[in-house]
Amino acid sequence: MFGKKAVQNPMQGGYDTTLVPLMGDTNFNTVAKIYALAQVAAGITARIFEFTVPARYLYCWGWGILNAVNNQGYLTLGIFKAGTGIQTNRITLAVESYDRHNFQPVKEFVDIQANLGVNTSYATMTGTQNNNGMLALPMTTVIALPWSRLAINAYVIVAQANLDSVFFSIPITAKSS
Repeated sequence: MFGKKAVQNPMQGGYDTTLVPLMGDTNFNTVAKIYALAQVAAGITARIFEFTVPARYLYCWGWGILNAVNNQGYLTLGIFKAGTGIQTNRITLAVESYDRHNFQPVKEFVDIQANLGVNTSYATMTGTQNNNGMLALPMTTVIALPWSRLAINAYVIVAQANLDSVFFSIPITAKSS
């Protein structure tokens, strides 16, 4: 066969999964730790989550293909004070190198696009269906190598006092290398 060799997707053969708060590194692995980190004034950016990629694995944010109907991951995320108010943040999903010298954003969005906006409880805030309190996140092209991090930063647009709840469910693709 002559011509160009087909380029293989490095994530081919990977599997779809979901990133949730309990999967975070030690300082980011509980809901209480995450909303404490998010409790900053408007105009401040806070690192609210980190997940270090284990040895012999590759990860990337999202899964599936954007233009294929129902073939992409959907995320939901919210930070709020139950029954009182919702904090509005510009969320940045990024891949950060193991030595923290390279920070590469892969998706930015305002979190009110990724939840139902009803802050009475976790259940009333969480999106449950595609396009209803959820945001599409197809597989991104930036790959997190072993010992690098999947990171979530929150730039606070509208602060909420006394945060007590946070949730997220974010699609990722994982592959054993």
